[in-house]
Amino acid sequence: MSRIGSVNALRAPTIHDVARAAGVSISTVSLAQRQPARVKSSTLARIQAAVEKLGYVRNSSASVLASRSGGISSLARRSSIAYVKSRILSPEGDQLPDPLVERIAQESKRMGYGFELVHLDPGDNPRALQRQMLARGVVGVVFGPVKDTALVDAIDWAPFALVRCNNDTAHIGAQRVESDVFESAWRVTQNVLERGYRKPGLSLFRHAKGFEDDVRRLGAFRSALADSPGKHARSGPVFEHPGVWRRDAFLRWVREHDIDCVICLSVVEYFWMVEAGIRVPEEIAMVSMVCAGEEGNPVTGCYEDFAQITVLAFQLCDQLVRGRAHGLLGSPRSINVPCLWFEGITLPWKRRGSGSAKRGKRAGGGLRPAGRVRTHSSGVGRVERWASGASQRRSGARSRPRKPPAAGVGAE
Repeated sequence: MSRIGSVNALRAPTIHDVARAAGVSISTVSLAQRQPARVKSSTLARIQAAVEKLGYVRNSSASVLASRSGGISSLARRSSIAYVKSRILSPEGDQLPDPLVERIAQESKRMGYGFELVHLDPGDNPRALQRQMLARGVVGVVFGPVKDTALVDAIDWAPFALVRCNNDTAHIGAQRVESDVFESAWRVTQNVLERGYRKPGLSLFRHAKGFEDDVRRLGAFRSALADSPGKHARSGPVFEHPGVWRRDAFLRWVREHDIDCVICLSVVEYFWMVEAGIRVPEEIAMVSMVCAGEEGNPVTGCYEDFAQITVLAFQLCDQLVRGRAHGLLGSPRSINVPCLWFEGITLPWKRRGSGSAKRGKRAGGGLRPAGRVRTHSSGVGRVERWASGASQRRSGARSRPRKPPAAGVGAE
């Protein structure tokens, strides 16, 4: 059975809380919000102080709800955003953390909504699940990673504003906020070339048929090799995991091809290479397109800006709620968020005229970062349970991304 759980500790402060803290009536607080000129300055100051102390944000969906039914204030106070996802497990069966959960809960509180976490489990009754969400006052849904797309297809989403942060639900036509996978793959390949590597290879994990991110990453890799100046291979070998991780086949591919750097998706391949006796980065360098620095691992590369994704997804969902744009839309919008850079130890700069490598001081492959760039300082770590956690990340400092070609292969 699915589990729908609200985060009680994160209950958003209401207009009742503000009125109580300011020592005024609810109607006075409401009047101060709508027509502050009609309220005494001293009273306004007390109300504003209470608002700032409590972190109160006016529920922007209340007017929408009120226009649909009289006396709706109690329902407005219970309106919530639901984060809908499958349970993400490691190969050992452990529940993996999802960094979006806590951030969406916090953003819900800030915007004046409640928060519901909805786990989709095999065998769930789609009608019962919809009734539960409606009973909980859910007005908007943000999709995370969803493995059982058949269950998603069976649920009637017409009453909800829909936004997705994961391509598992790409077929349902919801608004989309996600990482710019073409930009991250293009940027990583550019960094590899700028640091002196001449024969990079690409390792991809093939998702379901038609998964657009796979096409974008491959297109970005080929475009960067073909269009970048310098003495490097204009094409590179590509290895594909066909929906399952193939350790032995991957290691054979590394040994059989004359490559000096592996551009990978998940950092699990780094640990495979180390365990197989391949010295990284002395023999072969490595860089990740999306999982760099995860849980202390030392792999250099890009990682997803989940803090920005969360804020944009929630703001978009809030706009849809206020605009009554519910259900599946014919022309969904797409917001692509650039990835961030983590400076690990697996992609050092090469010495000029030498095949050996050294640790470079410049972050992001010669890019001048705007602000800090996360760096690895704790030595080589091990993240055994992250064998399949390619969609679970954390946030960090932003560096300025190099812009990809305006019309590169695989670009949207």
